[in-house]
Amino acid sequence: LLQRQGSSKRAGSPVPEEQGEGLPTDDDDEEEEEELESSDGGDGSSSSVGSISSSGGGGLMVWLLVAMVGLALRHFVSLYPHSGRHNPPMYGDYEAQRHWMEVTWNLPVRDWYFDTPENDLQYWGLDYPPLSAFFALGVGRVSAWFEPASVELGASRGYDTPAHRAFMRASVYLTDLVVYLPAALLLARLLFPEARVSTGRGARTLDANLSARRLSAAAMVFCPSLLLIDHGHFQYNGVGIGLALAAAACLLASRRWLACVLFSLSLNFKQMALFYAPVFGCVLLGWCLGQERGAGTDAAVDNFERADAKRQALLRRALRMYRQGYDMPDSLAEFRMPLPRVRRFLSRVVYLGAFVVLTFGALNLPFCIANAPDLRGQLQVLAPAAEPLSWNELLLRYQPELPKVIVSADSREDGDAPALAAEDEDEVGAAHAPANETAAAAAPGEMDDSSEQDTPAEVKPSWVSTVVSTLTQAARRCLEESTQQVNAAASSAYQQLDHKSRLGQQYASTIVHFSAARLETFSRQLLLASSDAALRFTEAMGLSPPGTDVARGCVAGVQQVAHRVFPIARGLFEDKVANFWYVLSIPLDVRNSVDESRLALLALLATLAALLPLIYLLLRAVPSQPVALKELLDEDEEKWKAQCAAVDGAIANAGANPIERRELEHEKEDLLAQRSVLVASGRGVRPSPRGAALVLALIASALACFLFGFQVHEKSILLAAVPLAALLPLDAGVVFLASSFLCFSMYPLLEKDGLTWAYGCLQAMLLGVALMLWSLDVPSLVPLEDYARKAESPSAFRGVLAAMRGKWARMLVGAASVLGMVAVHVLHATVPAPAALPHIYPLLYSVSSFGMILLLHVYVLVWLCALVC
Repeated sequence: LLQRQGSSKRAGSPVPEEQGEGLPTDDDDEEEEEELESSDGGDGSSSSVGSISSSGGGGLMVWLLVAMVGLALRHFVSLYPHSGRHNPPMYGDYEAQRHWMEVTWNLPVRDWYFDTPENDLQYWGLDYPPLSAFFALGVGRVSAWFEPASVELGASRGYDTPAHRAFMRASVYLTDLVVYLPAALLLARLLFPEARVSTGRGARTLDANLSARRLSAAAMVFCPSLLLIDHGHFQYNGVGIGLALAAAACLLASRRWLACVLFSLSLNFKQMALFYAPVFGCVLLGWCLGQERGAGTDAAVDNFERADAKRQALLRRALRMYRQGYDMPDSLAEFRMPLPRVRRFLSRVVYLGAFVVLTFGALNLPFCIANAPDLRGQLQVLAPAAEPLSWNELLLRYQPELPKVIVSADSREDGDAPALAAEDEDEVGAAHAPANETAAAAAPGEMDDSSEQDTPAEVKPSWVSTVVSTLTQAARRCLEESTQQVNAAASSAYQQLDHKSRLGQQYASTIVHFSAARLETFSRQLLLASSDAALRFTEAMGLSPPGTDVARGCVAGVQQVAHRVFPIARGLFEDKVANFWYVLSIPLDVRNSVDESRLALLALLATLAALLPLIYLLLRAVPSQPVALKELLDEDEEKWKAQCAAVDGAIANAGANPIERRELEHEKEDLLAQRSVLVASGRGVRPSPRGAALVLALIASALACFLFGFQVHEKSILLAAVPLAALLPLDAGVVFLASSFLCFSMYPLLEKDGLTWAYGCLQAMLLGVALMLWSLDVPSLVPLEDYARKAESPSAFRGVLAAMRGKWARMLVGAASVLGMVAVHVLHATVPAPAALPHIYPLLYSVSSFGMILLLHVYVLVWLCALVC
């Protein structure tokens, strides 16, 4: 790009003094070289986590053991009663899942969400998104083959046999094994990426995050809240949460298009995945705005962005050198691209939005097609058969005022070009008339005039004058004839060019309209063909559209799905849920004193207010976090190598003293053994800073929506409990305590389902695992400095987090929480509720749980702020 001419300085163009500040330095050149290398795709920060399919480290037997123990725990919980067992007429969630299988298997898709004689919405009407409905259809097909009576329409209400109950429990096992377990392992793999450290024994290295990765995955697999709800109460929450966890892992692996698809599937499986929507929306929006740096990229989008970044870096370097006196070629101007940030933002939004729209459209399209009246007839009207249009038909349709083109049938069949009109032929013929005829017509007159003037009668010219006059007249006549011929030829050419130009414009306009007409016809035919194929597929699946007598319309079908999925009429909350609105309703009774629409608006505003700090962090601070913090690993390696070098130097200086040399060698062996034990015990954990921030954001978002959201159920706390379990290697004390009181918050529901013993056993399991890890000397708290960037200035949030993590603060909060839970349980077991206050104990469970959940939300927010600020 840059060429230096002569002495590399432009003559007569001195550099202004005020531009001295812009002169490049050695540091600037180094920064430009790094920028050019990074624009070529040499981002090393994402190399360790760039591939989702990379192995997670650790033996296969360990992961098989985790899976087998997880299945054993699930089977143990499933031995207890399910929701609503032997409790007619509505039974419980188990009957709801079975009834949805019955409805989707026996009824066409148009009636799944509508109240019909065969589908009574008052009896467990389908109120989950479309993916749950199709999932129920798939399980219903297998159930119909396995036990047809279990899905018999109208006659299978309350159906509960040991064989079918085992089938239903096994279906939850299978979904956990196929969806939830791989998602948990994948998130643990990317949250604790491979971090190789040397052992001092040759080239052998150890993975510092291996133990933490296994512990995090096991904690998510053994999450007690999920076990009690999915395998005790009976639901399929593992599918929706597993899809959301997989989407979070894809964000860490920079597979954002796949994250969009997976999270869209999670939203279409269960609407409570909206608790995670602020996190995914803000992270993806931050990427579209270009906030993420050094985190890996989507190759499908960033190929041209890398080239653009390289061109911009070259342009900046060229401008610096231009100020020093170098010549900048004119071709450098092409590197200036207008509005690069706007183009990048729009391209990324369209790129991600396409996957979201396609996913939602594919899942909701059957409800549009199935409810449209006489859809095939309407499509036939929209896409009539297209016949090729002739030139005259196109002129009559688009340009009737231009009669210049006349096409006969013979010429159109022969493929000739359109002929000219008669008047045009006359003009062209006149233009092409021979020039010598005009000259011949004008020559005699001119000759006569000239002869009369040149030879007067009274003077007889000499032969010399006669010869000169004749030659002069001949030359003049030749010049005039040449001029006339040139003018005639130029006029003819101009007329021909003007006519051809007008004729070309007519041709171009006609061809454009012809192409537009053919494109319109082709698009309509394509719409008809694709819709006809969709109709054939739906008919083959038993989802054929209705007749005109029962048709509701395409839009009405989709609106009914949305109405069933988001039922505002259900109220602010259900049962005794540990959130702000239930606690507020104890003294104020807001449900009966405020309109439901206003309550929904108040809940929305309160939730947004609780999410504002999180949204700010997600847009500004979280994207700057690296995927892997290599500088801390390199610093540890340098310290370790310095220790080994010091011991080796002492051994070398020992000389011939065998006793001292042997002692130093034993000291080195102890040092190497301590290194191996340190890594194996998990004390050298180096999690991904961005992964930790993303998981903390998921927890904070779920807790904020649970505490202040509209239409919250007790089971929604699972959305905070599962990602919280992933952080067990970083803060085991908080994770164990929080997992315990999150289960405690659901105790009224579990007691109603007969899961008291299962609840008690899982609480005992939490206590036993905590004691086991303590006895094995596994660190219960990883300091924030081990996985956070070194702050340039002290952060107030880090000081607050240090105070909250102090020994006495943790002991006080832990003791108060445990003693409060034990006291409520003892009172509930020993003292019956008074007749005037029959719901006093569910109220105590909810109010005490609300206080602990609110404290957990504050702690998670402070943790996140201290990590990213």
